[in-house]
Amino acid sequence: MNNRSIPQFFALINAMATLSLKADAQRYFLGTCGGFLEPLLWVGVFYLVFAVLLGSVAPIFDVFGGGQAHLYLV
Repeated sequence: MNNRSIPQFFALINAMATLSLKADAQRYFLGTCGGFLEPLLWVGVFYLVFAVLLGSVAPIFDVFGGGQAHLYLV
């Protein structure tokens, strides 16, 4: 690689990354916000199924390994 091709290489990498992000954003119904909303909607669905419909309130795991702090689903 000569010195001229290195900046062109980084410009190509930048363009490919930008276009990839734009393509991913167009995949969602709400654009970029859909990428953040989709996981939140999944959390809501799992909460509805396991906490409301099944009534599960069991601890998931001990956060600090032996302490009294537990992370609960509900």
